[in-house]
Amino acid sequence: MDERKRKLLKAIVKDYVDTAEPVGSRTIAKKYDLGVSSATIRNEMSDLEDLGYIEQPHVSAGRIPSQKGYRYFVDYLMEKENINPGEISAINNLFSHKLIEIDEILKESCRLLSHLTNYTALVALPHMEGDTLNYLQLLLVGTNQVLVVMVTQNGLVNNRVFDFQSPIMPDVLSQWEQHLRQKFLKIDIATVNEQLLAEMTKLFAGEYENTPAVIAKKVQASGMASGSDNKVFLVGSSNMLKQPEFQDIDKVKYILELLEQDERMRHLMAPVTEEDVNVSIGLELPYAEMKECSLVTATYSVDGKIVGTVGVLGPTRMAYSKTVSMVDYMARQLSEIFKIRSKG
Repeated sequence: MDERKRKLLKAIVKDYVDTAEPVGSRTIAKKYDLGVSSATIRNEMSDLEDLGYIEQPHVSAGRIPSQKGYRYFVDYLMEKENINPGEISAINNLFSHKLIEIDEILKESCRLLSHLTNYTALVALPHMEGDTLNYLQLLLVGTNQVLVVMVTQNGLVNNRVFDFQSPIMPDVLSQWEQHLRQKFLKIDIATVNEQLLAEMTKLFAGEYENTPAVIAKKVQASGMASGSDNKVFLVGSSNMLKQPEFQDIDKVKYILELLEQDERMRHLMAPVTEEDVNVSIGLELPYAEMKECSLVTATYSVDGKIVGTVGVLGPTRMAYSKTVSMVDYMARQLSEIFKIRSKG
């Protein structure tokens, strides 16, 4: 593609992202200083259409970028947009709070990312494959609550408070802690996840008969139980309805239904290791329901090991420059906060 066509495609993408309206040659001539006439622009647009980079949604309309056009823009023409000071401050302020639990950190990150981009934000819980439980402590909080602190070898911390109907004696708590440490420390986290629920329920119930159901519910919700690894948090699915291309409820309902399927979301958010930020456009996504969507993801890590993924899902008519910068910055901040926690 020659330089003139590159500039023209970049202008078409920018204008369509901004307006959601098909772009005509007159619009390009008036708004963008390409140094050529409207007639030349029309000829170049015709060539871009023949090459498959733009398309005409209906007769007598202007042109819109095709999936191939968006791909070329992201790969060769896009310039990452700087995040403004207010957005940087909002993200930094989030991580300055003393958030204790992993899922609390990730949920708030997801919520803020959706707010800042006006798209749907997703974040996957850390992958713990190959990790081991390195530290476990039970702390008495008041007389009827126990704080369970778990730290993996990679520095991931999971803290949960368990409520009991009767006061807990310190010597009993010490016995519980010693028993759990002997059984689970230095054990692969996958094994811990499978067995800890049953062991805690049995152990706690030995002294407090009314607690098994409470313990089971708490452990399952906490991420300590089997099947919780790779959970995906999602915020802002309703933002899909705000996009002009998704005003047809029959079109968007399939996307919304897909977003509620946990297994598919885990597959969608599986880490991509080839590059820092990955952009999947339209049919590049694994599900046909998302053919009019794009997904921008980045991985976050602990000590150089990828442990999770954060991303933004929106229409193919996405503000890629801004979204890529936002997702990249959020991922790097998540890596930094987990690095601090692993050393603290």
